[in-house]
Amino acid sequence: MICDRHHRFLEEACPGCLACSGFRFVFHDMAARLAWIFRLIETVAVEAIRSGEECISLDSFDAEELVLPLVAMTRGVEARLQRRAVG
Repeated sequence: MICDRHHRFLEEACPGCLACSGFRFVFHDMAARLAWIFRLIETVAVEAIRSGEECISLDSFDAEELVLPLVAMTRGVEARLQRRAVG
């Protein structure tokens, strides 16, 4: 959520509905996409370092061994749940 100080400033400059549910939905949706892009770049960069290439190219995004961020997060959650069930 936008901090109160900035919220007051923005309301004074341009009255609007920063607190409305539509704005929050759009904002969170855009933030989630941006976070996913950063995770993707991070994943590709780590793989480039591990492979010894240390360079990101278009081929980096087509690599068969590339595990997309959402898949990796899902696998991590599943592994933690399995460890809890066993332990």
